Amino acid sequence: MTHLAAWIQIAADRSVVKRALVTSFVVGIILTAINHAADLRHGRLGSNLVWQVGLTLLVPYLVSTISSVAAIKRQRARGRQDYLLLEREIEAIDKFPNQNPNPVLRMGWTGAFSMRTRRARPSSGPCRSRSER
Repeated sequence: MTHLAAWIQIAADRSVVKRALVTSFVVGIILTAINHAADLRHGRLGSNLVWQVGLTLLVPYLVSTISSVAAIKRQRARGRQDYLLLEREIEAIDKFPNQNPNPVLRMGWTGAFSMRTRRARPSSGPCRSRSER
């Protein structure tokens, strides 16, 4: 998927659209009241004013959508980095039993109340024989 297609998919998400519409409505109404109250009060509704009010409503929608997409993409990228870091940590932990000269046992559940040895170093023989009695 291209960057543009991914961006459009995020921008078209229901939560992003809803947030942008609410923001556009609230901010757009406030800005319209501030910038065009006199014209609206006196009934001067020319095509020029309609364009200005339309743009006043469109700009908050675009700003909200662009910032939401950027935040979602940044969060997804951070999540991917966290996932890769976690994978490296798991790989390091998995190497630990093979590099440790001391007895290391890794146990796992096989049923309701029974455990089995999943991995054991040769030096864990005495511990293993005691636990398997």
